[in-house]
Amino acid sequence: MNEKTGWGVQRASRMRWAICSFALGTLAVWAAMPSSAQRRMKTRKPRERTPAHMPVPDATMPERWLLLDEAGWTILKPSADSQILYVSSSEGDDATAQVHRAGDAAVSDNPMKPAGAIRPFKSIDAAMAKARDKQPDWVLLKRGDTWEGQGISARAGRSKTEPSVVGA
Repeated sequence: MNEKTGWGVQRASRMRWAICSFALGTLAVWAAMPSSAQRRMKTRKPRERTPAHMPVPDATMPERWLLLDEAGWTILKPSADSQILYVSSSEGDDATAQVHRAGDAAVSDNPMKPAGAIRPFKSIDAAMAKARDKQPDWVLLKRGDTWEGQGISARAGRSKTEPSVVGA
């Protein structure tokens, strides 16, 4: 036993066991590796990005990706069958809320800036319950409003080019 620290062999082994129990998955894998694999992992340098791995400026993107504007932001457009669900804690009412379609006059070409009167949901939970899984539905939260005790469970979109969107 070490007189200065009070740590003996038993305490050190208990400490290793406690640490091991917190990160059991990682440490169990590490302990099961052959020592040569452990040495390689310890000495491996992080991979540096070389010019060959970096994107080329002004390169055209593959068609499977969403379009970007001049500033690099993704341009989102709803699909023809997208449902647009507006949510406002200050103006919404879950009982009278309406699910809008992408082509509705109130929605306009840009759902982020509705052109007409919309009927928003009050709670995020009620709007998310109406959003369909594996469909390109949009749930749009009113900027400046706040919600407490509510979460957002992301839904899968139809495809990479027709995503489900949660935004403000």
